[in-house]
Amino acid sequence: MTLIKALWRGEIPLYKTFWLFGFVVNFFLNITFLYFEFQPKVLSNIIGIIFFGVLVLFAVIYGPFILIATWRSANKYQGLQRYAIAAKFMVIVGWGRYLQSLGEFGKAFSQ
Repeated sequence: MTLIKALWRGEIPLYKTFWLFGFVVNFFLNITFLYFEFQPKVLSNIIGIIFFGVLVLFAVIYGPFILIATWRSANKYQGLQRYAIAAKFMVIVGWGRYLQSLGEFGKAFSQ
């Protein structure tokens, strides 16, 4: 819980917040979603459906959380400001991608 609070407050160093919690975690989330896309038969049993539901819930909550945490960490960054600016630029791009993903997900389930 302490880590979550520290992330939320922007107290974790920018490089860790951006690369570890932003990039690496999202990379594995995307790989997992791709697995479900290419192996749709996994969703034919209740365990697969539950796992997918938990994964979606985690991604929906984690996306905004880590984007806000990265922005706050960039605000507190004491090094070269170009890194903080680059991180904030990627947060803006990340918000666009997050909203796009929500839209695509909504379309997929409304059909």
